[in-house]
Amino acid sequence: MDWNAALGRSLPRFLPRGYSSRYETVNGALSDTFAAVAAEVFRAFDHDDGWPSYANGDLSSAYIRNPLETALVLQVERKVLVVLCSGLAETIVDYCAAAGLLAGSRLPDDWTGDAEHLDDWPSLAAAWASHGLSTREQRYAHGILLSALDFLALHEVAHLELGHLEEIAATEHRLFGEGEVAARLSRLSRRDLQYREFEADLWAFQQCLERWVERGLATDAADLLGPVSLAWMLTLMALDSGIPLAKQAAKRHPPPVYRAVFLDEVFMEGTSTAFGTNQVEIRHLLDSTWRHMSEIAKSSGKVRHRWWGDSNARMGLSSYPRVRNGCARYYSEKLDCGRLPRQPLGG
Repeated sequence: MDWNAALGRSLPRFLPRGYSSRYETVNGALSDTFAAVAAEVFRAFDHDDGWPSYANGDLSSAYIRNPLETALVLQVERKVLVVLCSGLAETIVDYCAAAGLLAGSRLPDDWTGDAEHLDDWPSLAAAWASHGLSTREQRYAHGILLSALDFLALHEVAHLELGHLEEIAATEHRLFGEGEVAARLSRLSRRDLQYREFEADLWAFQQCLERWVERGLATDAADLLGPVSLAWMLTLMALDSGIPLAKQAAKRHPPPVYRAVFLDEVFMEGTSTAFGTNQVEIRHLLDSTWRHMSEIAKSSGKVRHRWWGDSNARMGLSSYPRVRNGCARYYSEKLDCGRLPRQPLGG
């Protein structure tokens, strides 16, 4: 697929002149890593009806060197491209490195991570070493990075699966959810556009829960949720531009911090309902995630850490109850295909 020709413009519209990166030597490995993570996600969603099919080249990914854009999904006719831009990827690497340093003193002495699995991925040792991480800390940071990239790929695939891509609505290649095709972009309000992002995050975690069941990891759900919740929250923090919340809320995408407080609820409800995990245990785990987030945000100096710290007060956001209630009303009225399980999964 020639995406430049198909889009009628050059993909390097994302490529500013004179762009340089301190991760220049590992951008290739970052690109390879994202391609490998995205491929695993794509394989899981090959459809029996023949489209989209990863095997047939309907789904592909691209890593674009640009410090300004983040991540997106494009569709032209029956081809879909999930794009990750280097500015977001490099910020996530920074945060994952900070998480590795933070975890180093807290990991058990015999902790090795999933060593065999991690060795299968492209090496980012140069990036981790530049942050002064030990071998053990590098393994922890790399595992968090893989979960972060997985979240990005799942979120973008969700826009396809939930019918969010306006090209699908225009061509009617397939139906989604309860037989409804998503409305064209021009017909959607800012509220509807923002809730697309909440829907995609919810759908992504549903897939995560189902994976754990398929892999026989239900009894490890609480342990798995720790690094997954940290990785996903770090990704959202990397998306935070630091501009005032009121200005962020006026855009087509909701503020990342709103998505984070929503995911906090999704993690709690989804894990406890799917696996019967004690909610007190989950709350303690998620509070720990928020404390780690606050430390990472504070040490990075890149975002306003007060937005990312106090889990019990939901980060002090006075608008949080309104956001949460709005989400709940929206899902109960409109969203059927992406609900969290209402009973334990896997029998």
